[in-house]
Amino acid sequence: MKTRSTSAYLLLCLAICTLTVGALRANADTVGLSNGATVYGGTVFSINNAGFISVDTAVAWAFHSTTNPFPSSHPTPTPPSWTNTNILGPSFADLTGPSGQQYMIFTLTNNTLDFNGTGIQSQLSFAVSGTFSQFVAMLNSLPVGQSTQLTLLTVDQGGCLTRLCSGETDSMVLNSTLTGQQVENIVGPAFLTITNDPGLYDATLTSTPLNPTTPAPEPASLLLLGIGLTGMGVFRRKRQNPGLT
Repeated sequence: MKTRSTSAYLLLCLAICTLTVGALRANADTVGLSNGATVYGGTVFSINNAGFISVDTAVAWAFHSTTNPFPSSHPTPTPPSWTNTNILGPSFADLTGPSGQQYMIFTLTNNTLDFNGTGIQSQLSFAVSGTFSQFVAMLNSLPVGQSTQLTLLTVDQGGCLTRLCSGETDSMVLNSTLTGQQVENIVGPAFLTITNDPGLYDATLTSTPLNPTTPAPEPASLLLLGIGLTGMGVFRRKRQNPGLT
């Protein structure tokens, strides 16, 4: 009797573990930085009738980095983050790559300096092929509820200028004067997955292709598997113990 009960509980535990893996996979994606740290998260932005893009400060969103800027100068460094509450806003620039190709850089700057203009200010930049006007046209043509993915240009894979590419730039500022700066490049594979969430665009940083050649189990598939395993466990217990309801 004990053996049967143990078998049923094993199935139940397997189901719970499967559901947990699905939840973790849905929230664990990151991209790498050249110093071995990572960046993860997403933002939300909108486009007005003039084609101007702004980040949405009414919706909670965040990018986070695991880099500790200037650790020798800060005994207890705080990894930078960019949120809807500390963001200065996005900036866009059209640039020309080393081989003459056009690309656009999209930069977010956080505002963490004190009232004297002292502290560490961090920028997070994403470089993609094409121009800003092409970027806006792509967003406007994206069907509601649909997603697209842009490959980020990185220094290690070429396509953009050093220090004007996808990466994190941390600046040490003293009384509004730049006193130090470090740049950590994003390394590939790296993508921006953008979803048209009616009226807003959700942009998520990821290292996973939208349609990978060998797809990993998606959270929804893992959820169904977990439910199935749970059902098998309950069904088996009922067969072994007809009196159970």
